[in-house]
Parts: sequence; C-alpha cells; structure tokens
Amino acid sequence: MQIIDHKKNDLTISHKFFIEKSLELLYTGSIDSYRVKLNNPKTILEELKYCLTEYEKGRIKHFHTIKSKGKRGKAIVDEVNSLLLLNPSYLRFDSISLEYLTILLKDLSEDNYKSIISSIKILLKENEDYLERVVDGIEALILANDSSFENLCKIDVSLNNLFSTLINKGFSKGFLYKIVYGIFVHSLKNGNSFDNHFDNFKLRVLSDEVTYNVIFRIDTTQTVYDAISSIPVSEILLTNDINDINLSPRREKQELDVFNVTLDKRKFIRCEVKAYDYLKALTVGKRYLSEYLDVINLGLSGELIHIHNRVLVIDQRSPEKGKFQNNISVLDGKYRVEQDHYTTFTTKLPSI
Repeated sequence: MQIIDHKKNDLTISHKFFIEKSLELLYTGSIDSYRVKLNNPKTILEELKYCLTEYEKGRIKHFHTIKSKGKRGKAIVDEVNSLLLLNPSYLRFDSISLEYLTILLKDLSEDNYKSIISSIKILLKENEDYLERVVDGIEALILANDSSFENLCKIDVSLNNLFSTLINKGFSKGFLYKIVYGIFVHSLKNGNSFDNHFDNFKLRVLSDEVTYNVIFRIDTTQTVYDAISSIPVSEILLTNDINDINLSPRREKQELDVFNVTLDKRKFIRCEVKAYDYLKALTVGKRYLSEYLDVINLGLSGELIHIHNRVLVIDQRSPEKGKFQNNISVLDGKYRVEQDHYTTFTTKLPSI
C-alpha cells in the first residue's frame, strides 16, 4: 500500500486506509494483485448475462467456456460464485434471493440457461443504484471509525467494488487517481473537514457524462484533405483554424497561440464526445480519429499525414478552461492498394 505524507494530522486509521488503499488500487505502478480488479458482484452478472445471450445467438460455440465440466476447470460461473460471496457485495436481493441464484448457477446447463438470463435481468434492474449504495457503504464504514482488521477488509472490498464500477461505467483510471490524490492528499490539510472532502468526491464520481470538444491538429496534403472532406462524419468537424477558441489560463493561452498557427497543409479536426472525464474524452476522440483516418489511409498511405503530439480537450461547461494533453497517434491501416480500389471502397461507404 502506498505510504502518504498526509497534510492533515488528525486523520483516523480508517481515513488513512481509505486514501492509501484507493491510490494503491488506481496507481499504474502497483503490482497486478494490488490493482483494482476487473469485476465486482454486479459487473460479473452483467458479463454472465452477455455470455449466455451470445451463446443463445450462436456466437459462443462451447458452453464449457461459460461453465466448466471438469473439477479443475475454471470458467465465468466460478468467478460469479466467488464474487457473490464478497462481504459486503452491496447487491440487493429482493425478487431473486441469493440462495435461489446459487441453485440456478449450480444447475446451469445448455438446457436451462434461459432461466438464469431472466433472473439476472431482474437482479440488474433492482440494482440500478448499485454505485450509490457502494459509495454510501464506504462512507458509513469510514464514519464508524473502527480500525479492526474486519472493518478494514470491508473497506478494501468496498473500494474494489467502487472503482471497478466506475471504470466499467466509463471513468478512466488515471482520472480517478488524480481526483483521489487531489481531494484527499493535495488539498486535505489541517483545519479542513474530511467529510466535506468526501462529499466533493462523492459528487464527482456520481456525476453524469458531459460534452467535451477534442481538437487534433494534422499536417497533410490537399489530396488527403479532399478525401477526408468527401466522407462526412457527424462526430467530426474539419476546420482550417480554431480562432473561435479562447483560453483563460496564461500557460494554455500561450500554447494555443502556437497550436493555432495556420499553414496551407494544416487542418484541425474537432471531435465532440460524451465522457465522464477529460482523459476518457481524449481516449474516445482518439478512437474516432483513428477509425476515420484509417479509412483515408487505406488508399492514400503514400501521402503525408502527421498528427500533432498535443491535443486540446475542452469541457463545454467551462470552455475557457480547456487543457492541452499529450497525444501519441499511430494509424493502424498501412495498406498499399491501387487508387481505383480506394475509390471503389469510398463509393460503397455510404451504403455500408
């Protein structure tokens, strides 16, 4: 666990464990067994439902990948059984009891799997507020001020449930690390209330998606620009400059002046995306750009396409506070095909 030099001297053991364990779970340098787990009791049920649905559609061919036949084999049902035993699991069992679900999982086979799909649907519907209950549960465990090993284990399990839920929901792990460090280490000082800082954390992780404007700068040729312009995409806007952007931070404003230098072979690509944080917005914007330019690169791999290593990410709630982020973009498509193949492909794109 990460050892933190806390600025607030009167933190309880539960406070410190919450902060240090959170950072350990989210830190990219932590060893695998200490990092946040992929699934929790709710997300593993979602995954099992997805796998059973795919098996029903014929996309998963072998049922033993869902439930193993041998005693030594491991499959997703084994992970479901393991995660359902976590304490606390924060799952609400109203219409479907844990005992009944356990029996269904034990008797699961190719012949009766549809019944468990229906049961999981009911469970997921009744647990739509799972994230809120996990956050409230962590808050209660911290307020109990119980430094026993049992209580600290419950906080540990709860934090795994919390962060795996947030990551599956769409938050980036890097952003979660930043807000935990910023709220509970950097700004939590003597005289500040831990409870107020936890309320800020709670407000942030329970917030809705917001709209971000992700702006890339590319240097390319007129041939590529004409090809890009011929394939309209609703999420992407091509411009010659970004003169309408105004940033208030001095450092960002200075970088914007350099970033916005216009040239004949320079274009700006704007992606409007929905995301829970700016790092996730950058990831989504890069995916849009990569998919878009790979289509272009399919037939014009010999043409120049250089993507700048800095990207401007703007939260539309406060556009004047946009920030530049580092960017590494590598085009996946490196196919050298004849120009007529490319032309044929682009003419078929609208119908596809």
